[in-house]
Amino acid sequence: MEWYDYVKVLMKHKGVTQEDLMPVFGVKTRGAVGHYLLGRREPSLKQIKAVAAHLNVSIASLVDSENEASLMEGAYYDELNNISSTLTPDSKSKLMDMAELLRSAERVNLERKQGGEPH
Repeated sequence: MEWYDYVKVLMKHKGVTQEDLMPVFGVKTRGAVGHYLLGRREPSLKQIKAVAAHLNVSIASLVDSENEASLMEGAYYDELNNISSTLTPDSKSKLMDMAELLRSAERVNLERKQGGEPH
């Protein structure tokens, strides 16, 4: 996953629009932001730092592919919390239990792919 894919996930999760990122990238149109978010333009280090600060994440989480699992896990976990807020306490507990099981299975799969022993 590329840095801009992480940014798009974070934007969706945090309710940030391309318009919100115009001053962050130092551009005047949403289309210009779109070029960065589609990989058509490469941001400067200054722009990457500004995007990370605006989204309240580390620079490493945007540019380091090894952070993919934790970033996606956090976004999905938060999304589950949003969904679960409309459920009864019992249904919410069941949903969170299922999510935890899936997360554990994914960790094992990821560790196997990376050649390690599952914990």
